[in-house]
Amino acid sequence: MENKTESTTNEELVELLQAAGQGTPEAAGIMAELWERNINLVRLTVHRLTGMDYSETGFEDMEQQAYFGFHAAAFHYSPAEGLRFSTYVTNRIKWELCRYYENNGYTVRIPAFMRQRIRDGEKKRRQIEAETGAAATMETALKSLCLSPAAIASTLEAYRKMEAASLEAEAYGSSEGDSVSLLDRLADNADVETDVIGEVWQQELHELLFRALREVPEELRRVVVQHYFTGLSLSCIARESGITKQTAHEREQKAFQTIRAGRYSAELSEFCPTQSSRERAERLIKQEREAVERLRLTDDERGLLAL
Repeated sequence: MENKTESTTNEELVELLQAAGQGTPEAAGIMAELWERNINLVRLTVHRLTGMDYSETGFEDMEQQAYFGFHAAAFHYSPAEGLRFSTYVTNRIKWELCRYYENNGYTVRIPAFMRQRIRDGEKKRRQIEAETGAAATMETALKSLCLSPAAIASTLEAYRKMEAASLEAEAYGSSEGDSVSLLDRLADNADVETDVIGEVWQQELHELLFRALREVPEELRRVVVQHYFTGLSLSCIARESGITKQTAHEREQKAFQTIRAGRYSAELSEFCPTQSSRERAERLIKQEREAVERLRLTDDERGLLAL
């Protein structure tokens, strides 16, 4: 079984699972492999929604609840819906966890990515105040971080809830009665997200982005690759190519337009659903530049970057 499914995609494994049927030994084996293959994605989803870290008491219970959503998703998934399995199962897990919280009267805590965003905002706010000598609001700080309107709105909502509770109000830990402030709860623990670098969702992004880049005309793709993968500035690219900086900028924008209008636009947008299309394209390519050294490239992909 392992040899048979080693190189299959999530979608292909799910197809095999559904063909085997619920309750069969074959289905149990496929489900175990599918779960193991996606376990880091599951843990990341739990972490982001609940704010719990992997080693924290209660995380295992949440992971068990996530399994119920994962199991249901595997048997109900249909590629005809136009979503990758990883996207579909993430949404199903979120639904399962939210239902569990509601049924048990729990409150979802501020997830790690939101805590980090609030920390960044606080740091920026203090920086602005130091530079201007005047008071600055969190909203001003977040806007200066170039976040999307949706991200700013959600961060402000979380921040105001924290303000209402008072950052210095004491919250008692459940283990030994130790008291900590809500501000202390913003402190970083090991971030589960680092565990998923190079895992299924990262590999999917990698493969999808390379397919999208192949759709871009070579003259335009050259600027994108040199700027985001090689790290050259537009001025340097213009100088080496014998063109103006404005022309280099225009070619880069045309490349992004090609990606946005291309057949992979909808799939790419799933990775950053709250960003505008232009910001999505730029951010994904920047992310790929950081990840490309950690991934094993095919000869074809190496050729694409060796422009």
